[in-house]
Amino acid sequence: MTTATDTVVRPARPDERRDIFASTHELAPPGGSLSRHLASCRRDRRLAAAEYDVAIRDGAIAGSVASGTVEVEETAGPVGVVFGLHVTTPCRRQGLGGRLLEAACERLAAGGCIAVYLRADADPRLFERSGFVRLPSVSPLDGAVAMIRTDDDENRRLLARADIFRRLDAWAF
Repeated sequence: MTTATDTVVRPARPDERRDIFASTHELAPPGGSLSRHLASCRRDRRLAAAEYDVAIRDGAIAGSVASGTVEVEETAGPVGVVFGLHVTTPCRRQGLGGRLLEAACERLAAGGCIAVYLRADADPRLFERSGFVRLPSVSPLDGAVAMIRTDDDENRRLLARADIFRRLDAWAF
């Protein structure tokens, strides 16, 4: 049996984008073709601008996460935005989501990001275990939970402002 420890998490290579998008096809509406899904992914501006981390197991992509940065003039540095966290169905509940999330956060911090924002569409406890806190003062319209990871209370207060939240959310979603 292959386990999470047999899986390598690393930055994705540019030539892996098609495979990353193909691995998320299981999230597409039923009956949708893979070619339409891939075309939709290629047209998406967020996905085109993102950097990716991947989990590789047995030579195939077992999961991925996308991220990017947003300049926020009110803060002392850029803010990272994480989105598109996906682990393939057979590899779920083995810690890969947390490992992918941590890899993205480490890369964003190394690039100078002072905080990381995400929108939790699934159970927010995974993100809380990774150091994210909920932003109760703001909420995406679709019922997701807005979350931030930063060590600085002032950044947390700033990023909870509705005008700044809307800029971050508009970039990523």
